[in-house]
Amino acid sequence: MISAILFSGNEFQLLNKAHNKEVELILSPQILLELRDVLSREKFGYSYELIDKTIKQLLTTSTLVIHTVRIDFVKEDQDDNIKIIKMKEMLEILRVV
Repeated sequence: MISAILFSGNEFQLLNKAHNKEVELILSPQILLELRDVLSREKFGYSYELIDKTIKQLLTTSTLVIHTVRIDFVKEDQDDNIKIIKMKEMLEILRVV
């Protein structure tokens, strides 16, 4: 994602195809959090406002997926064991939308 946002190489072209609906861009909260973390580094010079704007734009042209995790709490009833993990980070991502 960093290369796609900062440079005009192949990654940028792929991101452009996603924006034009030629390909589907699939993102996760973890990817967006890492993107936010990296772009906030001083060497990139991104303000938090610009980072939030960038993430919002990515969310308009992508599909956000939330990972599901299988947790075995009850060995006897496997159907009760599938839980969706709600992450504090997800709330942080949705806060900027």
